[in-house]
Amino acid sequence: MLHSASSDERLRYFGEQLGIVEYGLFMLEAEYEIVILHDFVIYGYFRDRGRLIDDFVDAKLEKNDLSDEARQLLEVKRNARFGIFEVERVVPGLGMYLRGYISGDVIFYVDLHFSQTATPGMLLVNRLVKPAD
Repeated sequence: MLHSASSDERLRYFGEQLGIVEYGLFMLEAEYEIVILHDFVIYGYFRDRGRLIDDFVDAKLEKNDLSDEARQLLEVKRNARFGIFEVERVVPGLGMYLRGYISGDVIFYVDLHFSQTATPGMLLVNRLVKPAD
C-alpha cells in the first residue's frame, strides 16, 4: 500500500532535498541514509499531496476492517513527533528524561539499551511515538 508511482516520485523528491541524488541515482555514503530517506518519504509533506502516512492510515480506516489495537497503532504512528531532544536525566536500564530542544517540553523516553550509554547533555534526533492513553 505504501508503494506506488506517487511514492517513487516522493523518493526522488526527498532524495534531492537530502542531497543524495546525483545524476538521477541515489548515492548513499552510509547505510543509515536510506532510513532517513524512508522517514522523509513516509512523514514528510509532499507538495500539495500531504503526507504518505496520512494517506495510508486514512485508507486503512476507511476499509474499517482493523482491530482496535491496529487502529490505535496506526494513529500512534500518524502522530509520531520528530525533533531534537537533550538528555536531562538517565534512568539506567529503563530510559531517560528528554527536553525538546525547541519546545522545551520534558518527556520520558523508554529505551532500555540507550539508557545504558546516554549521558545528560547528549542530543538525540529522532521521531518519537507516544503510546495511546
